[in-house]
Amino acid sequence: MKPNLLVVDTLGDGSREIVESVCEELSRDYYVYLARPGSGFREDSPNGVRFVSNPLDALPRFGTLATVWSVGNRSVSTAVRAAYPEADFHDWRPADSPQSPDGFVKALRQRSRTPRLTAVATGRKTAA
Repeated sequence: MKPNLLVVDTLGDGSREIVESVCEELSRDYYVYLARPGSGFREDSPNGVRFVSNPLDALPRFGTLATVWSVGNRSVSTAVRAAYPEADFHDWRPADSPQSPDGFVKALRQRSRTPRLTAVATGRKTAA
């Protein structure tokens, strides 16, 4: 069974495509829930990424989360950390690192030993 990954994206700016691209790739190794509060209803992606539009204080329960990736807002991690203390937390701020979420992807790559994750985040080719 794949582990659960919650991605909380509150920015809704130019990072949207990067975040969705990484989520799609991660869906091979994780059950991915992409939370964008107030974004409206959206069907799950063909790869199984589940889109969640609930407010942050009313997120559905995901059972056990292996990882939480907060995009842009450190306080999101603080709020979600209380609900999922067992999860690994990662923050990515596009203003600090506008090209890609390398730190997060590298951490997951080390954990899962999956080189293709780095290729998606950086746009570089890796050996299969």
